[in-house]
Amino acid sequence: MISILSLFIYPIKGCGGYSLDSCRIVPGGLENDRRYMIVGEQGRMVTRREEARLAFMELSPSKTGFTVSLSKASQSKASSLEPQTSPLQLPKNLADAPEEFSKWVESSVWSDKPRARMHPEGSRWLSRVLGRDLRLVYLPEESLRQVNPKRAEPGDVVSFADGYPLLLTSESSLHDLNSRLDVPIGMERFRPNVVVQGSESFAEDTWAKVTLGGVPCAVPKLCDRCVVTTISEGSGEKGKEPLKTLATFRRWEGAVWFGTNVIPRGNGTLARGDSVTVEEVRPHPKGP
Repeated sequence: MISILSLFIYPIKGCGGYSLDSCRIVPGGLENDRRYMIVGEQGRMVTRREEARLAFMELSPSKTGFTVSLSKASQSKASSLEPQTSPLQLPKNLADAPEEFSKWVESSVWSDKPRARMHPEGSRWLSRVLGRDLRLVYLPEESLRQVNPKRAEPGDVVSFADGYPLLLTSESSLHDLNSRLDVPIGMERFRPNVVVQGSESFAEDTWAKVTLGGVPCAVPKLCDRCVVTTISEGSGEKGKEPLKTLATFRRWEGAVWFGTNVIPRGNGTLARGDSVTVEEVRPHPKGP
């Protein structure tokens, strides 16, 4: 039987995340997932692709929202971060503490330019820690982005995530990859929302429709992986793996693939242990 092994959210795009025993699916993805984002000049998104030091940013839930703190590794001289910085406290959403947010600003995620609300204290904290002029912005529900219409239906929306509301990976696929690596890696390198167990390795390549718990979902495409997977969580160390090894057996159409994107077609609550039912499959995208 296939079931949900783990659930993860990443409240600030590009920063650390944490696991949950259960989480609601809301418009845009898992509740509180990637609703904050760091932006630079002209509202352009700042992610680990250009700012690997975001791997030092650890998030944890608090009574009123989230706590952002720096990992122990960030205190090394090599990190070039402002040392001994007190943690940042953030509300879960705009409605919980509207007084903490200021003006509307323009942000950009690829070609999308959603309007967002700036969090001044978070902006000052990040600018001080990273030593550059940055803003922390929040995406209200009315600014959720339409998913690529070529692979979605009208009304399918996403938060500040790159392209799709959920990312699903499988425990067996990671085991397969780790069997080929000299040094095994953890699933956090792939930053999934939902990790499943009980399927064959890379069975998710052919899933077209699934039910997660009781929530029907479309599975529009696999996830092509980038340099973010080569940055170690918490330490910010860079290497060549796992992309180097993945490219030896998971490369086609000019990209390297691990995990799959998912679009929920309903609301509900997911929990660890919930069943995962494959409702429809399709030919493997690599071809015969």
